[in-house]
Parts: sequence; C-alpha cells; structure tokens
Amino acid sequence: MDFGLKEIGEALVAGKQGLDLLRGGTDYVRGLRSKDDKPAHLSPEELSDLYERLFRAQNALLEMNGLLRDAQDKAREADQRNSKLHRYELQQLALGGFVRRLKEEFRDQEADHMVCATCFEKGFAFILQPSGYVVQCPVCKGVIDMESAERPNPRRKGIV
Repeated sequence: MDFGLKEIGEALVAGKQGLDLLRGGTDYVRGLRSKDDKPAHLSPEELSDLYERLFRAQNALLEMNGLLRDAQDKAREADQRNSKLHRYELQQLALGGFVRRLKEEFRDQEADHMVCATCFEKGFAFILQPSGYVVQCPVCKGVIDMESAERPNPRRKGIV
C-alpha cells in the first residue's frame, strides 16, 4: 500500500535544497558586510545574484510545501481506507476459497456482506453480489464458488 513515502522523500529533498539555497543567500549577504560590520554596497550584478538565489530558494520551499501537502493527503486517504478495511475478517468457505466478511461487531451498523479477498489485499473492498452459488468480483473478475458456504443475508443484520 502506498502511504506517500515517495512524495515525503521528494518533499524532504526539495526542502533541503531550499534550505541550502537560503543558507547560501544568507552566507552571501554576511560576506558582503564590511569590516566595521556595516553593510557593504552591492553592485547591480551582486544584487541580481542575490535576488536570483532568494527566488530559487522560495521556489524550492513552495515545491516542498506542495509535495508535503500531497503526501499528507495520500496518507490521510490511506488512513481512511485502512479504517474501513479493518472492519473485515478473512473467512474460508466450505470449498476452500477465501473472502473477507464484515466482522460481527459491525453487522448491527450495516448489512452483512462479503468482499473480494484479492482486491481487499490491494486496499479495496468491493462487495460480492451472489448469483446462485457463484459470485464474481466486478473488478478483478475472480470467481468464488459459494456452494455449501454460509452466505450472508443482506436483509437480516447480524447473521452468523
């Protein structure tokens, strides 16, 4: 599952680059002071160089903020997805197949149902719709034989 680690790493690199540029700019300004600690006069070229360094530092910090915000959004989405996924437990069917079924403690909040175990491992919970004794995942097209399996009854909550 992608928790935005790549984006966090990119944000840290951009942040380091921005800080390095800012340090370079401040070191540059400190170097322009005269011996009596009064600011030296800047030539137009030196002033232009200083503005360019500060502009690059500001852009790097803006990029870092954007990457960090994107990483935080992805982490928040992953947390929301994980909070939904913890509501399911692995269940082996009579013929050996596996599904994820809504845990009993959540069946009073919503109808009992099962989701595709394959898609679940990828971070998604797609409700399986039985058709006779077979169900097919609408996404990965996996087929599960439900014969002899205890099937949830969506009309009755809390079924076990």
